[in-house]
Amino acid sequence: MLAGELKDVRALFPALLRLPHRSCTGRRAIVTGAAQGIGLAVTQRLLQSGATVCLWDRDAELVEQAARDLAADGTVH
Repeated sequence: MLAGELKDVRALFPALLRLPHRSCTGRRAIVTGAAQGIGLAVTQRLLQSGATVCLWDRDAELVEQAARDLAADGTVH
């Protein structure tokens, strides 16, 4: 799955989107495996909650693409 396929991630992990909303404004998070799958879904959820997120993944190209795709949703490093 590529980072550009964000709608597919939401379809695969709908339970993450049903979790109660908690504000993470002013908080920072590091997400490993953030370029795809569960890591990408967790990153989206954290950004929606206001967190600044640092993405880590062993696939450098894929994580850079994910960061570009997610930049509109919040602060991504």
